[in-house]
Amino acid sequence: MVDTAGDVSLSPFGNESCLSTAYGAPGSPEGLQVLTHYQDRLVFLHPYVQQYAWGKRGSESLVANLAAATGHPVDRSKPYAELWMGYHPSGLCSVVGPNTPIDRFLEHNREFLGDIGRGGRVHLPFLMKVLSVAMPLSIQAHPDKGLAERLHREHPHMYKDGNHKPEMAIALTPFEALGGFRPAAQILTHVQQVPELRAVLGEACAASVEHRLTHGGPEQGGSALREFFEGLMRCDVSVMAAQLDRLVDRLRRLRDSGSMESEPLKQVYSLALVLSEHFPGDVGVFAAFFLNHIKLNPGEAMFIGPNTLHAYLKGECIECMANSDNVVRGGLTPKHKDVDLLCRMLWYDKCGVEVITPSYVDEPSGLMLYRPPVSDFEVYRLVLPKGREIHRIFSATGPTIGIVLQGNARAATTPAPSRHPSRRSSPPATPPKHSSLPGATHTPTPSPSVQLQPAVSPNGSNALPGQCINAGGVLMVRAGTALRLINTGDGCGGGGGGDLVVFFVCCQEGFTDEGSLPVAAEMAGA
Repeated sequence: MVDTAGDVSLSPFGNESCLSTAYGAPGSPEGLQVLTHYQDRLVFLHPYVQQYAWGKRGSESLVANLAAATGHPVDRSKPYAELWMGYHPSGLCSVVGPNTPIDRFLEHNREFLGDIGRGGRVHLPFLMKVLSVAMPLSIQAHPDKGLAERLHREHPHMYKDGNHKPEMAIALTPFEALGGFRPAAQILTHVQQVPELRAVLGEACAASVEHRLTHGGPEQGGSALREFFEGLMRCDVSVMAAQLDRLVDRLRRLRDSGSMESEPLKQVYSLALVLSEHFPGDVGVFAAFFLNHIKLNPGEAMFIGPNTLHAYLKGECIECMANSDNVVRGGLTPKHKDVDLLCRMLWYDKCGVEVITPSYVDEPSGLMLYRPPVSDFEVYRLVLPKGREIHRIFSATGPTIGIVLQGNARAATTPAPSRHPSRRSSPPATPPKHSSLPGATHTPTPSPSVQLQPAVSPNGSNALPGQCINAGGVLMVRAGTALRLINTGDGCGGGGGGDLVVFFVCCQEGFTDEGSLPVAAEMAGA
């Protein structure tokens, strides 16, 4: 763990002078000349740091420590919330060497893009982040592709992307979030047993919701949830504030008297108190009663689809998403909220949150795949033991971005062989499984990939003269490139050993810009 850039004694990219020679000196004409004719299939990136108020501070933040490892100055008193790795104007990476923005680099080196650049558009379909969450984020949802296009067209100053934003969070530490509406039976219990919630809804709304959830069929569930949510979000502000004060006072008395432990709703009550401490008087405190409280252990993952309410609460994670920053907020924030749009856009007839179970792609090398039900991205987690290596093409469709969270490795690349069927490996024996929180399952068809045998040097040894990359390093690999990583265990000249831990993101085979999730018919007039 480090507090300032000055504490870092080793570049995450090993011998930086080698990279400076390859590119030319930073900012020099020679660097720009080489940049436009770049022959290597691997570049290193400086990620972009976001210092949102909800981030962990100083060396307590994984984001801060990774940023410091890439030379970013870190102030121990400031929050460090997100590390962005991708192609988005709100947080562009830059290429190590000449410190060239990634958009400029890809404009002059389109071969890195592979198939996704053949239409003439320079972009990446995905965005990868590391998050260090110290306090709850806003209750929010992201529009589906059709709605995002319309919002961007009509309000480009507020919605800067015409793209959807399905996202997947992979826990690095114990991670908590709110996501998707709770099962109807739980919401019914809360309406019946929490008098302050019932008062906010109003007796007529509460009785209607209760009747639909009790006596209506499955088709009534979605309309009941919509009536419930709209009644809550559109409640008179003075009524909401008064009832929220009463609720918080009652729950504090229960907690302070030791009576909370005997309460059937102690978990949701405790969550409501946590939310109220961070956002006193905010209607979002009531989210504890209608959103699922999700707890992930390290390595576990969840997928959040479009038009789905959610809020991260605490912990650190890898987050991957379609390349967009559109967000519609409803609570737990001092920022702009659009309650009317949020109420119209949500999918009330589905949970919208799925648990993603990874599968081994290559068990000896510790390579696992997290594949969400969208083609914009998929994530590989590599936990490579000391002394082992992996040689793999992650994507023939587009580039791959990876971040080293732990360990050291030597990296080299070779062009992919021609994609003849005999050169393809079999798909993973156990494809990733997806299950929504209520228990539904979905198993996608795995896409083919190329698995190569380990390369051997001309003298018959397995020595690799490639570049060294250490913890904190971020790399981008050209489309259709075989990446070879060796965990040498010697620290690449920087000391240390142990497992090498890397997360990679790429688009799925067959990705197109048309998107991969349906647009709800009801959104046509949203």
